[in-house]
Amino acid sequence: MTGTNPTCPLCGDSRHRFAFSERGFDLVQCDACELFYIVPFPMAHDQYKTVANYDYDELAIVSPSRHYASSQHFCDEFLPVIRQHLVGARAVLDVGCGTGYLLERLGQLDPRLIRVGLELNASRAAYAQTKANCEIRQEPVESYQTATRFDAILLMNVLSHVPSFDALFNSLYSLLSDRGVVLLKVGEMTSRVKRSAVYDWAIPDHIHFLGMTTIQRICDKYGFRIVYHERRPVSKDIFSAYKFRSQGRSRLRNALKRSILAVPFALRLLARAYDAVHGKAFYSSFVAIGKQPSRPAMHGASPNS
Repeated sequence: MTGTNPTCPLCGDSRHRFAFSERGFDLVQCDACELFYIVPFPMAHDQYKTVANYDYDELAIVSPSRHYASSQHFCDEFLPVIRQHLVGARAVLDVGCGTGYLLERLGQLDPRLIRVGLELNASRAAYAQTKANCEIRQEPVESYQTATRFDAILLMNVLSHVPSFDALFNSLYSLLSDRGVVLLKVGEMTSRVKRSAVYDWAIPDHIHFLGMTTIQRICDKYGFRIVYHERRPVSKDIFSAYKFRSQGRSRLRNALKRSILAVPFALRLLARAYDAVHGKAFYSSFVAIGKQPSRPAMHGASPNS
């Protein structure tokens, strides 16, 4: 454990328990709101500089074309549940839109839909512009200003990168239409989660993860309500066909993935073995939140911003 006495970036409480360490960072869990967060926690300007240039061990994101091909599998997997919440939507904002595949697909499904993407990485933003055929802006959502109010705001595996909860959720609230929804693809964990649950936690690219009650604490603090909440064991993501079709930079691992895909029921058996070891401690969740009829007092910027 480090010698610092950190406070939770969501609720400000200093009570926490140690979970594990990776790449010289400690992951701790807040006793109050159950958020897992890294120590030391980054300043906002440092984190967004990292996000604009980061790379993953699993995917060769440095190549926009490779990222675009890999994101197809992920987006197609979750497109049906996303579409459920876009019925009647006129405008959609995709925060962290990557190379634009999801925006492209949404435009194909409804050409009348107003679509805007935000992407901090310059090469991915440029690639998204060519594919999605809509407005792509290279800026954080916290500083994005527009007269448009969006009926859906998408954050697909984005929340864990964002350093200031106050700045983010105040911005989302102001950008969202009164009957709109924010759609989040997130990880949720219990205190029993082990470091071995994931091959690479991508810390410090990922700076926090949700506990089992954290999303409700977020809603209570920033004036949202949970509209839809689906949890599924993370094993279904780790050993999903879309994950194994995604190609990384390691030729050996890519060949191993192809071999496993060729074996009937292999992924199902691997998922069962994973669950036998790790139990129900880590979930891949899809959450939709909308505005409360009356909102709590506005919150200022986080000390970490």
